[in-house]
Amino acid sequence: MPVPVTTKDVARKAGVSQATVSRVLNNHHYVNEETRQKVLKAIKELGYQPNIIARSMALQKTHALGLMVSDLTNPFYSELAKSIINRAKELGYNVIIYNTDTEDVQATYLDFLQQRRVDGIIFTSVELKDSKVEKLVKAGFPCVFCNRRLKLKTSSFICSDNKKGAKIAVKHLINLGHKHIGYISGPNNYSTALERLEGYIETVREHGLHVDNQLIKQGYFNNDYAYSATRELISIPNPPTAIFVSNDLMALAAMEAVLDAGLRVPEDIALVGYDDIKISGHKLIQLTTVAQHMETMGRLAVDELVQMLSRDGGRQKPVHKFLEPELIIRETCGYRLAKK
Repeated sequence: MPVPVTTKDVARKAGVSQATVSRVLNNHHYVNEETRQKVLKAIKELGYQPNIIARSMALQKTHALGLMVSDLTNPFYSELAKSIINRAKELGYNVIIYNTDTEDVQATYLDFLQQRRVDGIIFTSVELKDSKVEKLVKAGFPCVFCNRRLKLKTSSFICSDNKKGAKIAVKHLINLGHKHIGYISGPNNYSTALERLEGYIETVREHGLHVDNQLIKQGYFNNDYAYSATRELISIPNPPTAIFVSNDLMALAAMEAVLDAGLRVPEDIALVGYDDIKISGHKLIQLTTVAQHMETMGRLAVDELVQMLSRDGGRQKPVHKFLEPELIIRETCGYRLAKK
């Protein structure tokens, strides 16, 4: 195991004292620019990472939390962010939102966070494996993962039981008489997508049905891809009679694709989504979906992070909490038609 680089190593490399290195790390004004650049160069060359826990104990708390969101234009994330902000305000914290639509943007924000500009951070859209975020967790920076989670077992998360939610949705369609059910997935590098795909496959098999790869399409959690995936599904020789879509926003795109093809929802193709964003319940949409209960998820994520902060860097067993999903039955699944 490699020996961690210390401020003493940096000082030796830069030809300065440890006190000078400390002043540079803390952005102290009383360091001339030439010396500052020498220290920064040494830090980069040696790959030095500050001891976050030690620094956090030395620095005053900001009472600000960072919130990483992948796409604020997605109603799911805006609704989740609102619950997080409201709960944080109740507990006396401000929230700084970062819209991390690319890896480069997220990396920039993580560097910012490591300078202790916020007390802790909530991630809502992390990939299963992310070396930079994993490094942050291992260093002891207070982090909670909400909605999506890392594969790293030492990280704390509050998530929907995605696998169970998918199983509930597919079982509902099978109980309505559907035996040929399509599925539009998200990228499998996200826990939400992978677990929902697993739930779909398991449920199809448990009911003695064939898992047909032609019926599984990638939507990338993107409207345009979901629209194209739906057109592909309804164009195959033996098209599905129902489609389970792994989030509501894609389900709305799927509905549009079905209607554009001159077909009816649910008479020709039944649809079920996942999330239960507010627009899903609109009287002109009435999307059957699996509710994640964003309000509860967001509040619990803030509560867990604030508890971490109250422990002043002390380590405790990570929290792994799966919230119970709920099937919200509306019109697009054809439930009412089946009951006639």
